[in-house]
Amino acid sequence: MSLIKFGNYTPAEDPSTYSVTISDLDSDGSGRSETGVMTRKRIRAGLYKISVGWTNIDDTSRSAILSAISGSFFSVTFDDGSEVTQQMYVSDRSNELKYTDASGTRFWDVSFDLVSK
Repeated sequence: MSLIKFGNYTPAEDPSTYSVTISDLDSDGSGRSETGVMTRKRIRAGLYKISVGWTNIDDTSRSAILSAISGSFFSVTFDDGSEVTQQMYVSDRSNELKYTDASGTRFWDVSFDLVSK
């Protein structure tokens, strides 16, 4: 299995950076009292945030990845010790031009975060 897949699109290469964070969402009523006792009102558990990036990918790969994550929400299948599929959205996308080779092909570093819907 590839590390990550966006809908039906699987990137040609696994990402060079890949980090999965699992968190919970608590209500505004959660927090510590004056005596230090924690009151937790969890609204939702198991929210995922995936930080992912590719190094030195060409224009074609860059365009394919960015196109695959262009929707408001999309399906992401990823490895977290087992295969997980979530509806997600993308936050800011970083595209850094690294170099252009002698043939004019440009190479990029691309990174972004994906967050559970």
